[in-house]
Amino acid sequence: MISAGLLSSLALAAFPALVSGLRGRTFTSWDCCKPACGDSKYIDRSNATGLVAVCNVDNDVIRDSRRIVSGCDNGAAYMCDSYLPIPVADDYSYGFAVAPGYNCCKCYELFWLNGYAAGKRMVVQVVNWMPDEEEGTDAGRPGDFAILTPGGGSGPHESGCIRQYGATWGEDYGGVSSMSDCEQLPENLQGGCYWRWNWAGGEITGWDVEYKQIECPARLTEISQCTPAPF
Repeated sequence: MISAGLLSSLALAAFPALVSGLRGRTFTSWDCCKPACGDSKYIDRSNATGLVAVCNVDNDVIRDSRRIVSGCDNGAAYMCDSYLPIPVADDYSYGFAVAPGYNCCKCYELFWLNGYAAGKRMVVQVVNWMPDEEEGTDAGRPGDFAILTPGGGSGPHESGCIRQYGATWGEDYGGVSSMSDCEQLPENLQGGCYWRWNWAGGEITGWDVEYKQIECPARLTEISQCTPAPF
């Protein structure tokens, strides 16, 4: 069996890293809560245009979510199931992410440096805010990206998925631990769960990336309904 380390070396030899890329790490997350970038204060501080799409419990987009409380706080606003990862090619994906700081709607290209995804790239748009390091995880440093992946872990907010789907899946941090566990998820979320195993090769928590901000692809802004500030 070929080790992850050998695969990393082979992949990095074949694909150059990003030019002027900064170093960061990837994690996974799916807490079903209303994304923070669906609130005006996060959008305004990020100088972005338009609140990100927020859904009701049935995954219908709420037209104006700014006054709708998150389902994680006993409200009626949830994360839309349209925020699943989107595989484009064997070595390239689109998706959405949680990141620290006021980065609502900005897009970043990630290039994995190790793990089974080494040499692969992903463009993510930030739709949620990541707090500083909290108990149970060391995520929350600058350069950390929690990719929105169903079954990726609910963190401290397990009430969101329980309210929306009647269940939460796997560990609070890291989520489900095998591809077969994806069968526990609702059918509309299973594809995003399988992405982690079929495209990324499994667990991506703590994997190192180089990243840089880029212009957002229309495919992502059409889903999020949000445009970042010029850079």
